[in-house]
Amino acid sequence: MGDGSGQTGLMPSPSRLRLLCVVLSLAATATSCYRYETREFEITIPENAESSVVVARDGRPITTLVAPENRTSARTLFEIPLLVRNAVLAIEDERFYVHDGMDLKAIIRAARTNLEAGGISQG
Repeated sequence: MGDGSGQTGLMPSPSRLRLLCVVLSLAATATSCYRYETREFEITIPENAESSVVVARDGRPITTLVAPENRTSARTLFEIPLLVRNAVLAIEDERFYVHDGMDLKAIIRAARTNLEAGGISQG
């Protein structure tokens, strides 16, 4: 029991335990984010890469990009024409410049669609 000094032994108060949990959670989250952002990738091109055929709107072949010659050099964002960037964004994620990488609206929509479909139908 107590010795009259107001201390209750080794048991910390609930508010201190909550604070400790919050601090540890924030530290773990910060560490995870740091490790995720600073990881390095090794980009490899598979030996059996297939050639790509670029076709016109009517289905007529325009050119063939022969692997691996056309798959060996990475491009910076600004080396890709603006028209191509906008076309990819229009198809993949038209709200890309609005949501900073995580589109909560799209996540909720996909979850609702998956629930209605009874399985995974959207990412």
